[in-house]
Amino acid sequence: MKIYFTLFIVCIASCVLAQTTLTGKVIDEKTNRGIPGASVYLNNSTFGAQTDSDGNFSFNCALSGKMTLIVSHVAYQRQVHIIEDKNSKNLIFSLKPEINSLNEVIIKSTKYSKANLTKWINLFTYNLIGAYKGSSYLCKITNKEALYFDFDESTNNLKVLAREPLIIINDFLNYKIKIEELPEPRVAFTNLSKDAVHKYHQVFGYTREDIETIIKPMAVDGKEPIGSMGTDVPLAVLSDRPQHLSSYFKQFFAQVTNPPIDPIRERMVMSLATFIGSNGNLFDEDKMHCHCVALQQPILTNTELEKLRSIDTGMFNAKTLQTYFKADGQAGSLQQGLERLCRYAEDAVNDGFE
Repeated sequence: MKIYFTLFIVCIASCVLAQTTLTGKVIDEKTNRGIPGASVYLNNSTFGAQTDSDGNFSFNCALSGKMTLIVSHVAYQRQVHIIEDKNSKNLIFSLKPEINSLNEVIIKSTKYSKANLTKWINLFTYNLIGAYKGSSYLCKITNKEALYFDFDESTNNLKVLAREPLIIINDFLNYKIKIEELPEPRVAFTNLSKDAVHKYHQVFGYTREDIETIIKPMAVDGKEPIGSMGTDVPLAVLSDRPQHLSSYFKQFFAQVTNPPIDPIRERMVMSLATFIGSNGNLFDEDKMHCHCVALQQPILTNTELEKLRSIDTGMFNAKTLQTYFKADGQAGSLQQGLERLCRYAEDAVNDGFE
């Protein structure tokens, strides 16, 4: 009988590996003078900056392969460039002046009530930013006073103009993501039959003692497991029968806390919260260090696990590597499975996962 052992490894990764500083200058094609107030940003990202009074710009970003850089100014023609990490320093962009012919200008005086202005600001923000759960307070327009509203009662159309470039603070991609706010997984976990559960128990090394004396009392009655930290059982490495991986690691001393841990009375200073994501460089002060997925506890439900496997939020994406191999008793089966897993892991790293 052929038996297939299956285990899923979920690699939660930031799709971008390293921080890079983009620097350069935006100049007028005719005069070669710096253009102040030009927008320089990476397409489909929150990375960008405006040029200073001399046309210089500099901002930190995360490059992964080739990316699209957009340079624009209201008085010049927009430019699109493809850049890579190796050519991210001292960039020079020459913009052609944009000749705009203005239509007839009609000046009219309108005075809107505060209630209408509040309603229109909320409507504009909703259409600009969206209504994804959490985005309304993580993504904000800081200079709403720059907005100008023109409402045509005859057509019921609202036109929104800005007297200056809007400043939008977008923390949605940069900080903590709660697992409860993640969208539902693309794949639903199907309940296993009793025979299938028993098979998985065997595959992952759960004994009857583990289930009856430890897991079941915890799940059914909420009881603490009772056991001894010392061990004098035969060494797993000397056994001819399959052993659980943890059986190969032993602790020969009793470990206690003084005073004893009391998670109920000390809940103000104790937490089961767990954070998933890259820690980054501890010597760099970067808000991306806070970009993580927050879990209330390390024990995941099937739905929560599928959410992580399907994650595509912020800078996070996921890759699942299957570590099964054909347990047919033939020589080299395990080695071939490990080599295949290493190839898949290397390909995932090359694709930007870590």
